[in-house]
Amino acid sequence: MTIVRTCFECLTCGQKHIFRVQVGQSNYQKHEVKCHTCHEKIVISFDLDQDAGEIAINSLENCQPAILNKPSDGLLLPTEYLSDDFQVSESDRKAQMSFPALKLMQAMRQQVEDKKLVAYPKKVSTHILDQWKIVKKSWSLTRSNQHELAKKEFEKYNKICDIGELDLESALYAFTREYIILNPHIQENFAESIGWLRSIDDKKIKDLSVYFDTVNDEHMRRYYETFNSFFENYSEFSQVQFSHFLPNNFVATSNSFESVRMFYGNCFEHLGSNLDIIACLNNIQNGRNYDQFERMNLKQYNSLDKANKLGPLRNTPEIFDIFKSFDNKLRNASHHGHMVCENNIVKFKLNQNKDYDEITYTNYLIKCKSIFDSMCLVLMLELFFKRVICEKSKTPRKSTLGNAIRRSMYKI
Repeated sequence: MTIVRTCFECLTCGQKHIFRVQVGQSNYQKHEVKCHTCHEKIVISFDLDQDAGEIAINSLENCQPAILNKPSDGLLLPTEYLSDDFQVSESDRKAQMSFPALKLMQAMRQQVEDKKLVAYPKKVSTHILDQWKIVKKSWSLTRSNQHELAKKEFEKYNKICDIGELDLESALYAFTREYIILNPHIQENFAESIGWLRSIDDKKIKDLSVYFDTVNDEHMRRYYETFNSFFENYSEFSQVQFSHFLPNNFVATSNSFESVRMFYGNCFEHLGSNLDIIACLNNIQNGRNYDQFERMNLKQYNSLDKANKLGPLRNTPEIFDIFKSFDNKLRNASHHGHMVCENNIVKFKLNQNKDYDEITYTNYLIKCKSIFDSMCLVLMLELFFKRVICEKSKTPRKSTLGNAIRRSMYKI
């Protein structure tokens, strides 16, 4: 729970600030705040070299390290507590002496005592962002058909996280599983949706598997673009990763709105485009051909507005509950750039009459992370469908990925 205290000076007006940076899970943090006096943007980075035991806090924009004449001078300066791991109370964010990490630990301990949070014997110690660097490179190499080079990355990742087979799909399943592991609600959603998927009659999926092969490349492109965008801004989104443990009035300590302004809308679009396989599976579960919906065919479904793609899934709670984060009004504003952020309040345009709604910046981050979590679950369901359900229909031999899934925390 180490906090590194440092002083930086705004290059615009000369105002000095005390930054109290929480040492957390990540080796790299990026923080953006407003100068207390001139309100111009200040950006710093935090770099941790755990092997060497070294910490560096660097100026990225509109600031430089400052020296205090004597330590007590810092007590008179505006103070910002910064963490990319969790939200804090408004009073703790500005306090000279506060230890917000203790409040998170107490909240999580209470969840364990109330049996709302089950401890998972996590063996992977590598931070998710460091895992992503390996997975991203292997994904990029696979996309460019550099399979031998990609294999080296899979071997590297396999030493960190047992992925079974040395291929992209196995690596993505393992990586996404590691990402969702800290959210018990997401784990519950996935366990229920996998149970629903496993109950499908694999004798009826032959035609759907053919269709799946025709759209898989486009689906994977959308996943790749969305994952890239999310993890490029991970220091921003990771601030709300424990929001389900903390009070609703706790706030994010960093605000880089311009970097994530478009994320919700773009993720919404890509996720809506990738719902066709799940919707087709729902048709089969309801006794219809994969491409026949209750009131339309697959071609008509694919032409629907993204906001209406969930309609056919409303009576399937095991799947529909994954998408509680869908907000079409926010999607329209985010996707078209009709949003502003002032004083940590995000205002977004509702219609052409200049009517606006608003949410806190922290809640905007929560919505962004929630819709990304939904996309992760859909990706995992597709991987399960392709590598377990489809392979089972072709041969009684269980795939290595299928066995890895059964050995996973979901115990299915």
